[in-house]
Amino acid sequence: MPSRPGTRRVFSTHESIDSSFDYIVIGGGSSGSVVANRLSEDPNVTVLLVEAGPEGLGDPNVDTPIAWTNLLKSESDWHFTTEAQGKTKNRQHFWPRGKLLGGSSSINAMLYVRCNAADYDEWERDHGCAGWGFKKVQGYFTKSEGSQLPEDQVDADMHGTEGPLKVSTTSGGDVLPLNNVFIGACEQLGVGRGADGGISGVPVAYEHPFYGVDYNGKTQFGAGISQSTIYKGVRWSTNRAYIQPLVDPDSPHYRNNLTVLVDHYATKLVFADDGKAQPDGHKKVTGVHVQKSRESSPCMISAAKEVIVSCGAVNSPGLLMVSGIGPAAELAKHNIPVVADLPVGENLHDHMIVPMCYNDKTSTMYRGTPPILATAMHKYKLYQGGMMATCGVESMAFFNSERKRTGRGGPDSQIHFMPACLDPPFLDSFGWDKTVSAPNPDLPVTTAFDASEADASRDAIAQRKPRSTFAAVATLLQPHSRGTVRLRSTDAFDKVAIDPRYFGDERDLDAMVDCCKGTRRIVDKMREMEPEWVGEEMVDESIVNELWRADTGKTGKPDAEERRRILASDGYLREMCRRMALTVYHPVGTCKMGPSSDPTTVVSSETLKVKGFSNLRVVDASIMPAVVSGNTNAPCVMIGEVASDIIKGRFSS
Repeated sequence: MPSRPGTRRVFSTHESIDSSFDYIVIGGGSSGSVVANRLSEDPNVTVLLVEAGPEGLGDPNVDTPIAWTNLLKSESDWHFTTEAQGKTKNRQHFWPRGKLLGGSSSINAMLYVRCNAADYDEWERDHGCAGWGFKKVQGYFTKSEGSQLPEDQVDADMHGTEGPLKVSTTSGGDVLPLNNVFIGACEQLGVGRGADGGISGVPVAYEHPFYGVDYNGKTQFGAGISQSTIYKGVRWSTNRAYIQPLVDPDSPHYRNNLTVLVDHYATKLVFADDGKAQPDGHKKVTGVHVQKSRESSPCMISAAKEVIVSCGAVNSPGLLMVSGIGPAAELAKHNIPVVADLPVGENLHDHMIVPMCYNDKTSTMYRGTPPILATAMHKYKLYQGGMMATCGVESMAFFNSERKRTGRGGPDSQIHFMPACLDPPFLDSFGWDKTVSAPNPDLPVTTAFDASEADASRDAIAQRKPRSTFAAVATLLQPHSRGTVRLRSTDAFDKVAIDPRYFGDERDLDAMVDCCKGTRRIVDKMREMEPEWVGEEMVDESIVNELWRADTGKTGKPDAEERRRILASDGYLREMCRRMALTVYHPVGTCKMGPSSDPTTVVSSETLKVKGFSNLRVVDASIMPAVVSGNTNAPCVMIGEVASDIIKGRFSS
C-alpha cells in the first residue's frame, strides 16, 4: 500500500518501501521518468521507479547549465569506456551516461532537438514500426513540451506550451555575437537550402531574423540559435519536469502512489517458473532483484502487472542479458541459462563528432577569467541569462554533405557551434587530449612519420595554445557502422563491454570528412565576413608534415604553399578524423524494435514488449531501429510518452 499522505516519496533504502507494486520502472532517466509519471496518473495503481544513482537535488553542477561538463567523470556519471577502436588509432572512447534521477538529461548539454520528420517515417516505412511515423509522434513531442520560446522567432504552431518539459532559448537569448556571424555565414552559403538539402552556395534569408531556422519547426535544414531544456536559468531535466512535482508533499501535483528508490542497482529480473512459458504461451516476469552495493544482499521486489526496463542503450541490454535474455551463444560464454534467445546488444550505433577549433581574435569567448565570471554572475542573478545559463552550444546547423551516402531523408551532417574557450579541463572531460600518435594507415610504410613530432603536436592541441578559441563541431548523423554491447561477467555490477566499431564501415569515415569540409567552408565564410574576429584553424601539424613527406619523398617540413595544399586535402581530414573523432554520446539501437516477425528485433514496435513475454517492456533509446538525425534526448522523452499510452491502451498504430 502507498505510504501515508504527506511522506516524501524518494527513498534510499529498500527497507523503507513496500515489497510489491503494480508497475516497476527500472531506470529513472529520460524515458523512465516519463513512464513513471504517466503510469502514476492512475490513482488506482502503484508505481515504483528504481534508479541506480542519487536523487541529484541541490547539486549546482546539475542545476547550472554552464557547469554540465563538471558532471562528466563525476559520481553522477556511469563513466563507461569503449573497447579499443581499431579505426580510431586503437583509442578507448569515454562514454558518459547519467547515473542519477533524470539520467543523461541531468548531465547532458540540454539541447532540445526533435530531429527530422523523415526519421520517424523511415522507422515506420523501412523498419516496420507501425504507428511511429512523424504524423503520430509529433503529438507526443508537443504533449511533453512546455515551450518558453519567443513566438515571433519560431514556428509557434509546431510547439507545445503546456507540457512539463520546459524549452527555452539557450542563455535566455543573450548569446554571443559570433553566433549571428555563424548563422549569417550559413545564410550566405545557403546551408541546408540546396536542392538536396546541402550547401547551395546561393544566399538565402532564413525564416526568423536573428534566430535563423527553427530546426524543431517546419524544416530542420539550415542554421539557428539553440533551443534548450533550460528554464529561468536552471537545467530542466526529466527529473525536474516529471518526477520532482510528484514526490514533494508540498506540491499540488503530489502523488502517494509513486515511490522512487534511489541508489539501488537492478541486478536481475525474476521470472515465473524459471522463465517457462505460461498457459497463455508467453513468459512472465514477476519482479526484480535490487541491491544497494555489490556487498549488500539482494532484495526481491514484486510486480503485479509489469516491469518496464528503461536503463538506456548500454544498461538495458546488460540487465536483460544477465537475466538470461540475449544471444544464446553469448549467454553460454557466461553459463547463464537462456530464458529467451534474442539479439540483445546488437545494432549499437552512435553519433560521432570532430571538434574543429579556431583561434578567436576577439577574446570575448566564454572563459573562466575573473572579469568574465563577475559579469556572468551579475547577469545570472539579474535575469537568469548570459554565460551561466548557456549550454555552451549556442547555435547549430543541419545540412546534407556533398556526397551523402545514406539515402535517408534527414540531414547527415550537423554543426554544434560553441563560442566557448575550450580549456584543458574541458577537453580532458571528453578525452580530447587522448589522441594516439600513430602512422597514417593510408600511406605506405615510410619514414615520414615522426612519433615525437606527433606527440608534441597532440599536446599543443590538447592544451589549446593560444587559449582563446571557439569550436565548430562537425557531427556525423547517419552512421552505417554497427557495434555491440556484451557482458563481461555474470556480475551485474561489472560494466558491460561496449564496442561501437567506429568507422567500421568506411562510408562513415568518408562522410565525416565531407562533414568537416562543409564545416570548414562555413567558418571560412565567417572569416571573410568578420576577419577581425575569426582566426585560423588549429592544425595538427604532424599530420601535414607526414603527408607532405610521404608525397614528396623529402625530409623536414613543407613551405607555406605546400602546407595549404596538404591541409586542404581529404587525406589530412581523414587522418584528423581518426585521431580526433569522439562520441557525442547518442548511443541507440541495442534492443531494437520492429515487427515481431523480424529476427533482428528484440521488442515489438506495437507493444514495446520483449518478444515472447506478456509483461516485460523496454522503453528508452535502445529501441530505436535507426538513430535519429540529431540529438537524442527529446526523442527519448517522446518514446516515454508514446510507451505510456501504449501501456494504458491509448495508442493505436
